[in-house]
Amino acid sequence: MWDCPASQQILLRVGLSGATVGQRAVERGRPCRVREVTMAPGRRGHAILGVPGGPRGEPFIPEVGDVYLVNTILYSASDPAAVRPAVVLEADPNPFRPIRVVTRTSDTSVRGVAHPAESALGLERDGVWSDLTSVEQGRWREPDVRRLGTLREDVLGRVRARFS
Repeated sequence: MWDCPASQQILLRVGLSGATVGQRAVERGRPCRVREVTMAPGRRGHAILGVPGGPRGEPFIPEVGDVYLVNTILYSASDPAAVRPAVVLEADPNPFRPIRVVTRTSDTSVRGVAHPAESALGLERDGVWSDLTSVEQGRWREPDVRRLGTLREDVLGRVRARFS
């Protein structure tokens, strides 16, 4: 990432107390700097950008079982990771229904469905499918989501059994 002059930095969020949650800077349409700001003693700011910038695509409905690298700001303002793998569990074409996903962490001490590293999906470390969350359909677009591949049927079956 590149450093940008302050004049090109864009404030993304302001917390309820007025504290800055994060700032993004762009240079020629690409992210160039992420600044994390402490919100409260002992709490870390959220890394706003993690997926490369670029032209925003049109929203689309993903396929159930596909794994995406998702910009965490789409579903949480408190996730400390900038991006996280997520498998799609439900994607209803009704535009008022959210896309339901289960996110993966490399912290193997958390509860969920254990999943070994899978280089075919770009997942180089062992992990756990651990958190059920949802994303508004209108926000499911590139570059905020990037398809990694399809989860093996046996693993998808265990994830569905736990989270459906």
